[in-house]
Amino acid sequence: MTDAATPEEAEAEIARTREELGETIDALAARADLKAQARRKWQDLRLQIVDKVASVKGTAGSHTTAATDPKAAVGRIGEQVIEWARTNPAAALATAVGLGLLLGRATKRPRS
Repeated sequence: MTDAATPEEAEAEIARTREELGETIDALAARADLKAQARRKWQDLRLQIVDKVASVKGTAGSHTTAATDPKAAVGRIGEQVIEWARTNPAAALATAVGLGLLLGRATKRPRS
C-alpha cells in the first residue's frame, strides 16, 4: 500500500489481504489435521490395494499355468507385489505396519 492510495483502494487491498490470510490459515489447518491426513492416506492405500488385488486376480485368472504350476503363479504375484512396493514405498510401508499390527494382535496370548 502506498501513501497516495485512496480509501477505496486501501479497503480493497485490506480485503485481498484478509482473503489471502484466510486461505493461508485454511492451508495450515489442513496440514495440522493429522487425523484427516491419516484418513486420506488410508483411503488412498485402500484404493491402491483394491486395484492391486483386482489386477492380481485378473493376471492369475488369465494364466492357465496357475493350476498346473502354483509355484510359478506365486512367484509372479510376488514379483508384482515387489514392483508395487518399489513404485509406492509409502503405501508399502503403511501396509507392512498395518499387517504387523494385525499379526501382532492375532498372535498375542490372553493374560491369565
